[in-house]
Amino acid sequence: MVKEFNMMRAWGVYKLVKWPLGMNMIGTKWVYVLKFNGDGGLSDRKARIVAQGFFQIQGVDFEDTYAAMTRLESFYLLLAIVASTGLHLW
Repeated sequence: MVKEFNMMRAWGVYKLVKWPLGMNMIGTKWVYVLKFNGDGGLSDRKARIVAQGFFQIQGVDFEDTYAAMTRLESFYLLLAIVASTGLHLW
């Protein structure tokens, strides 16, 4: 968890701001995953922070979606699809 938190801070993923009065705060929680080898041995521990969307209020912030970050490979795939199909990206 500390490793992931330090990586997000180093990448500038988030910015601390003042909480606007009267606005709904979307909570977060840490999700932990254990990765195993083919032989069943523990290979890695992963941690990620996710938004708790059930705090959203319909009509206020219900249409908003939140994502902490995207994988660089996913972004490259999107750019490749746009380039190969002749679409425009803005």
